[in-house]
Amino acid sequence: MQSRSSQTYYDQELLDANRRFYDLLWSGARLVEPERFNTWPLMQSLLSECARRLEVAPGLRPRLPIEGTNFVDISAPALAKLRERGAQVILSEISSLPFADGAFDLVCALDIIEHVDDDDAALGELSRVTKPGGALVISTPLHPSLWTAFDDFVGHKRRYEPSRLIAKLAHHQIVVERSAVFGMQPRSSHITDIGMWWLKHRRERALWWYNKLIMPLGLRFQKELRLAPGMIATDAVDEILLVCRRDTRLLSRLGLSRQPALTAIQAGHPQLSSSTSFGVQYLSLAELPVNSDVWWDSVLGLAHFGSQPLGRSLEQIPVAEVNSAPLADTRDVCEVWRADGPMTSGCIGAVRFRANEQLLFGCISVSENLAVSGEPGIERSPLELATVRAYTNIFAALDAVGYPQLVRIWNYVPSINEDAAEGERYWQFNRARQESFLSRQRPIVDTVPAGSAVGTPTGSPLVIYFLASRVAMCAIENPRQVSAYYYPSKYGPRSPTFSRAALLAELAGGTLLVSGTASIVGHESVHTDDVAAQTREAIANINVLTTEANRLSGHQHYATNMLAYKVYVRNPGDLSNVAVEVRAAVGQSAAVTYLRADVCRRDLLVEIEAVSSAVPAT
Repeated sequence: MQSRSSQTYYDQELLDANRRFYDLLWSGARLVEPERFNTWPLMQSLLSECARRLEVAPGLRPRLPIEGTNFVDISAPALAKLRERGAQVILSEISSLPFADGAFDLVCALDIIEHVDDDDAALGELSRVTKPGGALVISTPLHPSLWTAFDDFVGHKRRYEPSRLIAKLAHHQIVVERSAVFGMQPRSSHITDIGMWWLKHRRERALWWYNKLIMPLGLRFQKELRLAPGMIATDAVDEILLVCRRDTRLLSRLGLSRQPALTAIQAGHPQLSSSTSFGVQYLSLAELPVNSDVWWDSVLGLAHFGSQPLGRSLEQIPVAEVNSAPLADTRDVCEVWRADGPMTSGCIGAVRFRANEQLLFGCISVSENLAVSGEPGIERSPLELATVRAYTNIFAALDAVGYPQLVRIWNYVPSINEDAAEGERYWQFNRARQESFLSRQRPIVDTVPAGSAVGTPTGSPLVIYFLASRVAMCAIENPRQVSAYYYPSKYGPRSPTFSRAALLAELAGGTLLVSGTASIVGHESVHTDDVAAQTREAIANINVLTTEANRLSGHQHYATNMLAYKVYVRNPGDLSNVAVEVRAAVGQSAAVTYLRADVCRRDLLVEIEAVSSAVPAT
């Protein structure tokens, strides 16, 4: 273990090395006006609400207005030139900022946290001097796998995995609101190698060329900063810019401490109490209580199905707006998830969530048009980009708040059966989903969450909502079927990533969540031209899953007539035939909701999902 004295010596040595390099760089450089950078439109948009401003480590490349901004840097030559232009300057380090708590409305720190030895101290200081609700703009390189000799040479201490970066920011009460691809590093490794040789062997001359030629060319050809909500898809992204807010309530709302914590599954969480009730209700808008605070306090989250938005403000409750029409006498259906216990609500990136001690409901909506405008030139379809962005935000949020177990995911994919390059759009979705799981080192077989993916009208956003837990779930497979994650390549180059059902044994005596289930035996669709037979086959598969759940739990908790059902029907004209078969199988007392939606395979006409439900009393 390194002693405190040796660590202090190392920190000072690193600081002195950085100071020598940047003093030499800035001594021969001209100050570049902030208006010349692609960050200027962003900064302008923030200035109206941010009178008190701080920029850390700007060198002679400030991004905030020079006059009236406080600048902190370790380079005296840089600060001297900034002072000449009306800036307020202090020679100091990021890990010990000489300002009071909450002193600034806006804090900017670009390309700095990757250089310091103790990034937690640096982020802690950035958060501390930002007022509650204030804005922070941070940039940093990503992906340790992209590490090169250039990182060593310029003094990088690390590159961040995106999910770990989001979790680390959340630990310091910093929440990502928007992000964009950033940076001016050359894409050609040959150019980088040549530049490094000159910096090593002809440093003064290299810096002269950098200041006189390379930097002006970089400014001339820099690309527009394309900001997108939440965390963009980060595969192959070298550096990212994050627009954040300081949320001082984040940790307390989530019941987290400022100490690094094990995930709930790793630590065991013996302090978690057993939830007495958890379940779902399907209600029309007219049936939603208007003035019942007790009822709404028990709502974990809500999915609204209809052609128009909910039209009601529910500030603390995440609402997934799904463009899927009910096949009944009502124009709208609300799927309301309710549970016992105190609730906490929040937003991390583009994910809205609400949680009790054990469970979290979250949702995200991503437009494919937004995905196109916000991503780098990676060869992916708009749907794949939207999918990667959605799952990147989901995994980052779950890592940040400590609900590691994804239990059930609902995916609503626009134009799911439409032809696309190399197959159909559902194949594109599956590829992006699986890549997202793999990039976050999450399993893609055996212990994957229950799930469904059905189609919504063209032009709809990709909508995903999900349940996550602090306790492990049991994934259930159907002995009559090949597991979806082992489907052969005839169904697409990447298999779907879901289990047939998920069992949460510790909740309400055991909560069973059945995935979208269709007329599939083995891996083949059956009864392809007979909607009634397909409905019977789907229910037969659900019966097998309830039998498996009873076997695994050791109790006879689950029966077909005890579940709540959601039935997706491709052709509205088939509703009467489907309803007859469903009622014959599940009885008249089971709750059944019918929705118009496209099923993931073109030859399937109906898909059914189910959940055991123990709704809290009101």
